[in-house]
Amino acid sequence: MLFKIISKDNKQVLEAVNSQSMGELQLEQLIMENQRNDNNNGTTQLLNEGIFGEELILLKNQIQVANRKKADVLALDKNGCGVVIELKKDLGRLGVDTQALQYLAHIARFKGEKFIKNKKLVNESYVESVESFIDSAEIDREKINSKNRIILIANKFDRTLFSMGEWLSDKGVGFKCIQYSLSNLEDGSQYIDFSVVFDRSPESTFPLSFSAMQREPKYFWYNIGTTKPKNWACLKEKSIVSAGFDGDKDDKGDRLLNSFIPGDVLIAYANGYGAIGVAEIPKTSSSTYKLLKKPIVNDPVSEYHLHRLNVNWQCTTDDYFSGSITPADTKNQFNIHHPYTTSCSIESDKAKRLISALKDNLKP
Repeated sequence: MLFKIISKDNKQVLEAVNSQSMGELQLEQLIMENQRNDNNNGTTQLLNEGIFGEELILLKNQIQVANRKKADVLALDKNGCGVVIELKKDLGRLGVDTQALQYLAHIARFKGEKFIKNKKLVNESYVESVESFIDSAEIDREKINSKNRIILIANKFDRTLFSMGEWLSDKGVGFKCIQYSLSNLEDGSQYIDFSVVFDRSPESTFPLSFSAMQREPKYFWYNIGTTKPKNWACLKEKSIVSAGFDGDKDDKGDRLLNSFIPGDVLIAYANGYGAIGVAEIPKTSSSTYKLLKKPIVNDPVSEYHLHRLNVNWQCTTDDYFSGSITPADTKNQFNIHHPYTTSCSIESDKAKRLISALKDNLKP
């Protein structure tokens, strides 16, 4: 709930801001058109993590199911579970779960490759990003959609629905409720808040893992977030990779660059050009990360990216990306899909083959 802080009897008190609802189509449009924009790389198929509290990749919306009914949104989570997302403009009550279960029953018939290759369930233009998501998350393809989940988004919830959620969870069907609150302020501006009010999932959406410093070095895509020659030249000259996001301490850019460890290898990627260079995180115990306070004169990258990490470039294309390995070739020759987000892991054998080919391309 959103509150306004007001003065009353010489005290500061909270006054609830009246919450309003919106139409289901408008709500769906907001969710669909506000997918996460990663590091100035353009819109991806990742649904906004600030809404769902987890990373989900969009598969399709308005999915035709039985009896001419349509499920609002279908997504895939990091465990390979199919996620049916249903939207209600007002109250989520008993009965909504039954409707979502009907949609889930239709979708649950398809598993593994039959799920991913089903054009009625996965938008054809999203397939490449979905494949990259599956590879990076190391999801067992045969088990994709072998487990399913339901996410309901509504303005309010009848708490008896949560009891049904507990029961469904016991039966292996994850169940999450997200409440939205729309507020119109006096100055005419609108605010919308999304809060997870109930969450029961058979598998953790944030599985326990080793810290970054305890793992072995790996290979990653790294989308540089620009196709301007002067920006690429700057990254090479300063021996850095950079990130934007909010440009603040502890934002995603900070967490991303600090997740790399000495010995990690980054294959630089530029939209439309593909693989353009290879960099290694220096094998030193000291931190090579830096957050700039503001843009620097004669540093074009700093105008949009304040996070930066020192790297050792092993090979690079020229400023105009000559000698790059195109997205089509990385897929067809090396079975590596383009990065669905700023950075995602690549299988070591595939990465080594791609790096070898890129170095051959760039030999004088």
